[in-house]
Amino acid sequence: MSDGTASFPEACDHCGTALEEEVRYPTATVSEDDGDVSIFTFCDEACKEGWLDDRSGDPR
Repeated sequence: MSDGTASFPEACDHCGTALEEEVRYPTATVSEDDGDVSIFTFCDEACKEGWLDDRSGDPR
C-alpha cells in the first residue's frame, strides 16, 4: 500500500536528461499482467516516441 506520497522523477526515462519540478512533461503509463502500473516520464515528445519505438521494436 502506498503512503500517498510520490517523488518527482529526476531524469527522462529515455535519454536521461535532467527534469525540472516546475515543468509538465509527457508521460506513458504501462499496466503489467500482475496489476502493477508504471509511469514513465520524458523530457519531450520525441523522447517519448523513441521510447515507445524501442518498446515495440518499431524502427520507424
